[in-house]
Amino acid sequence: MAIKQRINAKAPYNFVPLNEEVIYHEESNSTNSFNDYSGDLYDGYIELEMTAKSPIYVRGTLTEEDVKNNNNKDTKKENSQHFKPAGYKFKIPGSSIRGMVRTLYEIVTYSKMTFIDDKNLYYRSFADRSFEFREKYTNIMVNNTKSRQVFAGYLEKSGRSYRIVKAERYHKVEENDFTRKFVLKNSTQGAADEEEKNNSGIPTYVDVSFYDNVENTEQNAEKPDNLLKNVKLVSGTAKEGLNDGYLIWQPNKELGKRWHWVIGEKTEEKFIINSKLALSYEGDASRDAVDLLDQAEKRKDVPCFFIHDDKEVLAFGHTRFFRLVYDKSIGDLIPDEHKIDKLDMAEALFGRIKKGKNEHTLAGRLCFEDAIAINEIEEDEERSPKILSAPKPNSFQLYLKQNKAEIKPAEENVKGVKNYDSRDSQLAGHKLYWHKIIDDAKYKWYEDNKDELKDHDELYTKIKPLKEGSKFKARIRFENLKDYELGALLTVLDLPEECCHKIGMAKPLGLGSIQIIPKLTIIYRNDRYKSFKSLGAKDSSNDIDDYKGLFCDHLNSNLKKIEKEYSNIWDIPRLIELKAMLNYDKKPRNDETRYMEIERETNNGKMNEYINREILKAPSQMTLK
Repeated sequence: MAIKQRINAKAPYNFVPLNEEVIYHEESNSTNSFNDYSGDLYDGYIELEMTAKSPIYVRGTLTEEDVKNNNNKDTKKENSQHFKPAGYKFKIPGSSIRGMVRTLYEIVTYSKMTFIDDKNLYYRSFADRSFEFREKYTNIMVNNTKSRQVFAGYLEKSGRSYRIVKAERYHKVEENDFTRKFVLKNSTQGAADEEEKNNSGIPTYVDVSFYDNVENTEQNAEKPDNLLKNVKLVSGTAKEGLNDGYLIWQPNKELGKRWHWVIGEKTEEKFIINSKLALSYEGDASRDAVDLLDQAEKRKDVPCFFIHDDKEVLAFGHTRFFRLVYDKSIGDLIPDEHKIDKLDMAEALFGRIKKGKNEHTLAGRLCFEDAIAINEIEEDEERSPKILSAPKPNSFQLYLKQNKAEIKPAEENVKGVKNYDSRDSQLAGHKLYWHKIIDDAKYKWYEDNKDELKDHDELYTKIKPLKEGSKFKARIRFENLKDYELGALLTVLDLPEECCHKIGMAKPLGLGSIQIIPKLTIIYRNDRYKSFKSLGAKDSSNDIDDYKGLFCDHLNSNLKKIEKEYSNIWDIPRLIELKAMLNYDKKPRNDETRYMEIERETNNGKMNEYINREILKAPSQMTLK
């Protein structure tokens, strides 16, 4: 049976592919000194005239009085005004401009992807449409081979480290074989309110004695999750013929889960949770259930499930079918060239702090001043933007580089979609946000549903952006730049005429589109110090294209894998994708750059738009209008 209702993936973002090769700085791990005044280095500043093409918003700071008055409140809702320090003038912080410029500079100069949240993600999959992904989980957790068998145990904290003591055995048990009254009466957690416990989602651990009526055979030993039938649960100390253990009961709002688990007594076997796995577990931001390490701070023994090798715990969780950690971290999925410890063009210009054995700190050669509003147009009232959730990198079909030619339907499944542990898996690239069509009659970046605002007030914030047409002026100062470095900086500031930058908050909703017009001033040191009356400054705006051309020549000379020499960097295939993302005059329809939904209303009823693991089109392949 073929997959039904296949869709093209949609997202307010897309990716500029990662560069397979990196252009390193000529001086390797050093750069031009601030006291190097040789004639081939440039000083000066670039004035930026910035015009908002869409509403623009940067969160305002809090005064001491605000902090005092809002100590126990959600200050995001109390301070909705655009950034306006000391109540003076609206501004865009220089740090925001720096971040925007740094990202684009890193892309166009073929530098390393530097800012990566390098961690191991977690996953669980029973019925995923991605065949390889489902099989990966099933082979470990369901097939339960001898080399990867799931055991039960008790997690303990020992000093600053953690370990798990293996239990003898564990069993499935049906909820019909015990009553909630028994659970609530004898829970070691001490809460007695059934309503509260059912809504908590936190497992209830019940100290029990039970009749182990499963025959202790070698076959059953290999399958420790046999159904414990006609179970008799009693509280108190063990009696003759009974086994001590814990019942793990997972609360549920309505009838509770059908299957629960009974874990037997401790054995003498202990397995260490190494610090890397513990940190990975603590850093799992997508976990919405119990935190076992946190529970270990509150109680001596925490019933759990785990997989181990000869000495250490490989994975653990609070349920029998817990979430596993990927073998590869996010940082493992960048090209090898990005892992070489050499100075690239972005680090050489913006500076870097490198900690570790060979600590090396390098100051940047740019200074970003705040952009001051010269014509601000405020929104008439505060608005509540639609809720934006955190990035979901577990949507690997979107965040990893996919080869459409390898992806094939397999009845109701799909084969060939790479996940984080797939062979040759690689990050999709630099994540950027699409511009929105703001004159679309259906387009609204704020939330209109007042009832929903009222019912879920804690999820909403209030903002008061500046409207499109607002203007700012800023300045970037630079020292000791080579001609091609200055050309690269001007390239990411002086975009093609149809392109715009993105800055500030709520970029997925269409805020933050700005047009920048740069004006270049070069300061000649010899002229500056010849006379007290001269600053040595010369308007060099007419030379901007010449400097950009020198950077294009630098790319042609240093890139080995480009197909030919290019007279315009925006013709390089990889940078064509960047240009498509920045194009403001021609952009995709708003309904093509929205977030997908788990329950999307369609003519055929509600549809989970994520279920088929559809991949994103390349930016240049999107239909632009």
